[in-house]
This record gives sequence, C-alpha cells and structure tokens, in this order.
Amino acid sequence: MDKSKEFTSETGGMHLTFDPVVVLLDLLRRITAVIVAAAVVGVGAYIYSDVSYVPQYRTNTTLVITTRDSSATVYSNLSATSSIAMVFEGLLNSSILQDKVLEEVGLEYFDGYVSASRIDETNLLTVSVTDDDPRTSFLVMKALIENHGIVTEDVVGDVVVEVLELAEVPVAPSNSANSLKK
Repeated sequence: MDKSKEFTSETGGMHLTFDPVVVLLDLLRRITAVIVAAAVVGVGAYIYSDVSYVPQYRTNTTLVITTRDSSATVYSNLSATSSIAMVFEGLLNSSILQDKVLEEVGLEYFDGYVSASRIDETNLLTVSVTDDDPRTSFLVMKALIENHGIVTEDVVGDVVVEVLELAEVPVAPSNSANSLKK
C-alpha cells in the first residue's frame, strides 16, 4: 500500500495524510505564479494609495493664555490655560465664530477642521487649522485669530488670549503620500 494513503475499514473509504514535503515541492513548482500574484497585489495597493491620496495642509499658531488679574501668578496662568484648553476648541468651532470666519474668508462652507491643544506645563495653547487647500487653511486661521474675541470674551472673560507665533501659509502637506518621499 502507498505510504500517503491509508485504508480505513470503519468508513470503507480512503483517508489521505498530510505530507509537508509534497506540499513544499508543489509550491516550488508554482513559485512564479506566487511571485506574480504578490507583485500584482503590491502594484495594485500602491496605485490605490497613490490615487486615493488627498494632501492635507495644516496651519499652526501659538497663543499665550494669561489671567486679567494684576496679582496673577504662574500657577493661576497654568490653571487658566488648563481650563480654557478644554473649552477653546469648542469655542473655535462654535456656529457664531464659524459664520464670522466664513464671511470674512468668503467661503460658503469649510470642510477642514480646527483643533486646539495645550502645551504641557506651560500657559501656551497651539491652535491648528487643517484643510485640503493651504491658502484656505491659512485664511481660516488668520480669521480665527482676528475674530476669536467675539466668543472668548463672553465665555472666558477673565482670561487674555494673545498671539505668540503668527500663522504661516503651509508649503507642504502635513500628511505625506509616501514615507519614502521627503
């Protein structure tokens, strides 16, 4: 009887056993097909990622948060920054401020997004505007800086928000299409 087959009397049929050497030899005979299939999948994935890539441009600015109180301490400034950081992103995305910014920039709608984050252990806040167009990103940031007082003075009146670092027009996307391209 052949070593790769066994006869089982219980079922009356043949039972095949697994032979890894036979599988390996079969795979080696078909290695070109495996390589071609892997290459096709790789090229397809590259083409898909290249076609579906949408560059995103980010404009950043840094704000200094201080309290209006003349006897303000470093601790009170840090505390004020912590409390405003939690609400500032919501304020920047408020409908009142959005309407004013869209009017000033001359847009009907804005597809990008605005985010704010506190720089740890400082009274500095980083505000970012991200959009598909670098010019729109910059203009929205500029309008936000000029008009944020409309909302922030009413909500957080005891805090002064000053610009430390002015926004610049981004020259390169913040999301690279390929990590090999630099």
